[in-house]
Amino acid sequence: MNAASRKWLLVLLVTVFTVVACSSIAPLRTLKKLRDALQARDETTVAALVDFSRVKASSQLRTEARLKQANEGRPLGGLRAAIADRFADRVIDKIATPRGLIGMVCDGSLKAPPSPPPPCALKGEVSDHHAESDSRYVATLALPDGKKITLTVEQQPDSAWRVVDIEMSPESFEQLRQSITD
Repeated sequence: MNAASRKWLLVLLVTVFTVVACSSIAPLRTLKKLRDALQARDETTVAALVDFSRVKASSQLRTEARLKQANEGRPLGGLRAAIADRFADRVIDKIATPRGLIGMVCDGSLKAPPSPPPPCALKGEVSDHHAESDSRYVATLALPDGKKITLTVEQQPDSAWRVVDIEMSPESFEQLRQSITD
């Protein structure tokens, strides 16, 4: 192999390495920006980093499935699920906004914070992150109360990475539901 061939092979390897490194770093940078925006209670930045219509849709599907399973075979199970679903929709409608997501993460509540709002206690790091595909990344964010949420980030057609799903435990969801009704 001559010197010119080695030079082009080196350029090719550096290019491939750079592309792979950038595609791995971009979703983590998005998650760090989101964490920083949540801590700063920056609704504008949160709105830019989260696709709330997709978060809402995925949350509704997951909640409907949980309610259906929980009420299966119970007397008036369908009616119970329908009533519970209406309450769940109220929680999802609030979570699927920048202010609601900030309240959930920073305060563990969907009630309006006092004015001025207290500092966000979010100190958690993004952890347990892995790629599900070239354009889909999943990570966990620890909340101030010790609970965790799972964030799914996808690369959009405009090449930006945005959060498209937020998953929490049923217990965390119930706590948020109660914060609305209290």
